[in-house]
Amino acid sequence: MIEVRLKATRLDARPMRILIASCIAILVAGSALFAQQPQQVCAPNGYGAQGYYAMFAQNDDGFTAYEIASPCIGKDVREVAESIGMGRGKVMTVKSVIGVQFRVDGTMADGTGMARLANTEFQMAYYLPAARAILKGTKANGQPLNEIRVFANQYAWNETQEGRGATAAMNELNDRLPLLKLTPFGAMWSVIDAEGHTVVSKTADGKTVLTGTSPHDGIEVAVTVEDNRNHPKLGPYDPTELIRLPVAVTAKANGHTWGATFADYRGDLEPNVWMIFPTTIKWTLDGKPLADLKVTFFRSNPYIVFPIPDVVQGQRVAQVSAAQLPPASQRTKNLPLRTVQCSYSPCGTRVSPQDAYATQLMPMGETPRDAQGHPDLSGTWTGNLGNVFQVPGLRRSGAFEADQSSMQRGAQWNKPMYKPEFWEKVRSLDYGKVDVDPYYGCYKPLGVPRQNVPARIVQKDGQIWLFNGVENALRILPLDAAKRDENDLQFSTFNGMGLAHWDADTLVVESVGFGDRTWIGWEGYFHTDKMEVTERFTRVGDLLYYHFTVTDPDVLAEPWTSYTYVRRLNPRPARQDEAPDCDERDMNLLADPFLRG
Repeated sequence: MIEVRLKATRLDARPMRILIASCIAILVAGSALFAQQPQQVCAPNGYGAQGYYAMFAQNDDGFTAYEIASPCIGKDVREVAESIGMGRGKVMTVKSVIGVQFRVDGTMADGTGMARLANTEFQMAYYLPAARAILKGTKANGQPLNEIRVFANQYAWNETQEGRGATAAMNELNDRLPLLKLTPFGAMWSVIDAEGHTVVSKTADGKTVLTGTSPHDGIEVAVTVEDNRNHPKLGPYDPTELIRLPVAVTAKANGHTWGATFADYRGDLEPNVWMIFPTTIKWTLDGKPLADLKVTFFRSNPYIVFPIPDVVQGQRVAQVSAAQLPPASQRTKNLPLRTVQCSYSPCGTRVSPQDAYATQLMPMGETPRDAQGHPDLSGTWTGNLGNVFQVPGLRRSGAFEADQSSMQRGAQWNKPMYKPEFWEKVRSLDYGKVDVDPYYGCYKPLGVPRQNVPARIVQKDGQIWLFNGVENALRILPLDAAKRDENDLQFSTFNGMGLAHWDADTLVVESVGFGDRTWIGWEGYFHTDKMEVTERFTRVGDLLYYHFTVTDPDVLAEPWTSYTYVRRLNPRPARQDEAPDCDERDMNLLADPFLRG
């Protein structure tokens, strides 16, 4: 949740950079956003003068905010990011891959020699930063290898099982952080973060080298790029298109030089999302072999989380000063944090795109009130929208088609914290066949809270009417209702049994009595019939701020609060709100039933 501000917030561009309901993958953004702000410029210090953000709406409930790429990011960096799947829409975003999960066979140094790896898994979250290495195989001495090594932001620990059995390993933090740079995406995050400070050079054989230091961790990264055309394994690209692939990386940190080479890129490891990843990866440390990996499995933007165990909460590396640590209110066990600060100097601050997007909008006009003095939430909250391609300097890219846009899914930083025993179930539902989604089919409501912000609200005669326009989802709630009927908990509904009341100028809706036939979000975020949802609506001028909190003790490790979503009032709605036609989906007619989302 963010604080609702009464005036526009100017955002520094060094951190990462309206809601439009759509049933197909269409990219749109608020024209009001761009009308209120000047065109992006690159400041003399090499960083964008101001952060710009937009929100994409995909497949009914896939609302995700993205950072519009800084104008200081050079052409070479943008082209490489787009080639590997990080960049979309040319100047739109170059950070659409926030994390990866991949499995490997091969070898890796273990201190006494080279261990043999079998189905070892790496999970990497670039925006936190955080990583988990689930090592399996045989050690160099012949003993079984079964270790899990983790770091997240300022903490390092080991686990006996994924997410469980933690023991502190703070002395290994310096050796774990650079591993994030030894993948194409991790390396490119560094040169993207460097913005105008990235240096472009050439090798003797004509390859491009991108060198930059991220202000978030101080690690210098050099990415060597090879240009390709008519690559046989890169998926559905235009064969005449120039594909620019990272083939080598060096990262300098803590007096050491880490290296990586990438080869045998493939575009079919993650079908339908136009994502490519190398299947041969070699790592070095100070020139000596560290790992020789053969990638057998890959996912982009999976459900990976890094709750900091209590055993390491109180421990930090000596290099971190109190001034570098986030305020106590931002240090929670539920990573990702609202604002994430790093462990090393120089140190920047990352702000999630969703929160930044919500703060950059400026409300207009006065807040109307009803006869009782409460804010009047009545209206159609879908207005004042424009197509993102109207933004000056933005051009359409052939890569920005419906199939391509699906790879941006899972890019929200804020994820519900499931209990560790359910992490793999979430990933399985997310990447399973599309018909595992309970919304797949005819007349199956999205339900609360997945249906998100109402498209229309009517507030009168002591009632609140919330209309979402998806499968005729209408809720009629009494205001300031009496004590809840104990029988409400026995219901099994899509939208819950809701009670509404005012908390100062915020409308609070508390709902119980859910079934387990819906998801919290399209990413496989399932729930049980024990779920309870609290929604909060705040109107400021012509903006409606909305967020919800989900409690489900059977599957969630802690209550989850969503981002704050913002919609602008449409003063002249041009259509009637009608229930859409039934869209019966037939698995036999899908070109690929495994299409994610």
